[in-house]
Amino acid sequence: ILGPEVEGLEREIAAYSECPVPWPADLPRARGIPVGDSADAKILVFGLLAGIFVLVHRRKGANLQYLLLLPVFGAGWMMVAQLVDLYPFFDQEPPLRAVVAGLAALVVIKEAFLGKRFAPHRAVSLATLGFCAFTAFGTYYHFGMPQFFDQAKGRRTLVHTWDMRHYYPVAKYFKELRFDGLYLASLAAYIDNTPGFTPDRLQNVHLRDLRDAEMRTGTEVASQLPAIRARFTPERWEEFKRDMKYFSDTMGGADYLGSMQDHGGNATPVWILPAYFLFNLVPAGEVIISLAGLIDPLLVLLFFYVMWRTFGLRIALYVIVIWGATDFYNFGSNLMGSTLRQDWLVALGFGACALRKGRYALGGVLMAYGGLIRAFPAMATFFFLVPMGWFAFDAWLARRKLPTVAEWRAGQRPALRAFTGAAVCVIVLVAATSILFGARDSWVAWKEKIEVHATGPSTNNVGLRNVLAFSPSLSAKALSEHRRVGPMGNWDYAQRMTFAARRPLFYAILVLATALALMACRGRRLEEASLIGLLLIPFYFYPSNYYCHFVFLLPLAVVRPRLDRDRTFATVFVVLAAMCIGQYFTLAEGWTDLRYTYQSFLLLIGFSVILVQLAWESLKLAPLGKPLPAAEATEAEA
Repeated sequence: ILGPEVEGLEREIAAYSECPVPWPADLPRARGIPVGDSADAKILVFGLLAGIFVLVHRRKGANLQYLLLLPVFGAGWMMVAQLVDLYPFFDQEPPLRAVVAGLAALVVIKEAFLGKRFAPHRAVSLATLGFCAFTAFGTYYHFGMPQFFDQAKGRRTLVHTWDMRHYYPVAKYFKELRFDGLYLASLAAYIDNTPGFTPDRLQNVHLRDLRDAEMRTGTEVASQLPAIRARFTPERWEEFKRDMKYFSDTMGGADYLGSMQDHGGNATPVWILPAYFLFNLVPAGEVIISLAGLIDPLLVLLFFYVMWRTFGLRIALYVIVIWGATDFYNFGSNLMGSTLRQDWLVALGFGACALRKGRYALGGVLMAYGGLIRAFPAMATFFFLVPMGWFAFDAWLARRKLPTVAEWRAGQRPALRAFTGAAVCVIVLVAATSILFGARDSWVAWKEKIEVHATGPSTNNVGLRNVLAFSPSLSAKALSEHRRVGPMGNWDYAQRMTFAARRPLFYAILVLATALALMACRGRRLEEASLIGLLLIPFYFYPSNYYCHFVFLLPLAVVRPRLDRDRTFATVFVVLAAMCIGQYFTLAEGWTDLRYTYQSFLLLIGFSVILVQLAWESLKLAPLGKPLPAAEATEAEA
């Protein structure tokens, strides 16, 4: 006997030996808590109890204070037990990230801002940070659970199919595909691989034209398919079809064709260079691509080890917490299972470590390599020039005369060596990629593609441009609800027009942010100045959200040697942790453009606070009215 529907989703079934009176029967109901909400509550309770202990305990406190650990361990046991039962617990990863970011923030607040009487026990701080770092790292890799489904094999796969269906063919077949042919060739291969595919089905296929980023139907591009096939030799075309069949089988036809609405592979020719040699001789397959997907986590772990040896365990743990606790790396999924997608982050991290150790030329090479892979991280390399600019400013201020060549060499040797290493790296790699792939088909074509991609609105882009293009009445959600007609009823057009009207404000904020960043670099070490340059990325550029994963490197810009209670480091970390916590609340917004607009506000507010803090600190330590003392200048560069 079917009872009434509950919220259109559930039906109740009851069986009776005799028809009850009255009819229908008033069935008893029991209300419960959804298992996901129960797990979220346990995570929150654990976080609150652990936070209370972190704040209350003292290094010189009585041993009885450690009795407060009993409810913490009890809540932790209940939390872990339920998460194990739920595994994989993808929906519980965001609250876990927020909780560990909050706990780490409490540790750094207690270290830096509370008096010596309330100083934390070092073992407790390290244990808390170790737990937070492990949990944050685990949430990134979903504690080992693959995040994509293999339709052909009926099980999960380690391969990031949506990402690698772009970057594997672009790397392996770049000489044929270049930057404009991926989706056309993907469609042609799908037609050849699908018996019975008829031309009338093309009208239902929608793909992005990688020449101008506009959406077109398969029917509109059908005339271009013979030309894209002609770019391949017969043998290479058969090989390409076999490789793409792996992706279409694994993803399923609908997702494979649907993925062609993305923006193609946008990596630079320098990224393509190692990926080309990595994939050129191997066929696409789960084992090969899964093994290649291990390169990134191994590089990340190696960087964590080098950072530990360079900056110490405590700093390394703080950085790892932000690495895993930020939500910027997520757009439906993260890059777990991709290949060479975090190499630029690792290169920047290694570069900072090399500069810290006084290996300036190597640091310059690594920073430049990170910029050559993803372009906008080149801000870190450009900021090698800032200490040299301040050096010239101080010389002019002291004697109204610019430094001599000998003075440049003596006073700015680290910056000059780093910039020289960066310049050599750029020249060698640009020349190598131009020779291998052709300058027109590599760098010129990449520049043209990025110019189109970087100015067109995208729902998951973040930064100043996103914020200034936002109008509540013109969001995708508002336009959908009010069915607005006319040009401003189109989200893309509305974004462009709103930003155009506010362009003067864009340039004014850009000038202010740049001035703060330049001021923040005064009197600082070279690796600090380089990393401060990264703060300008969301102001100058319009990156996809996952590229802002670089935020985890920012604590390294304010590390003071042999000084645990440094308030600048604590301020920067607390701001970054607050951004991580704030991102958790943005996830409740289902509309992508709104979610990443909210995250853009978080990013810009957080970066502005950091820039103001660092600029104010530099202004106090090295006022503009007088030259930077020689001793301070030497220490800043040493």
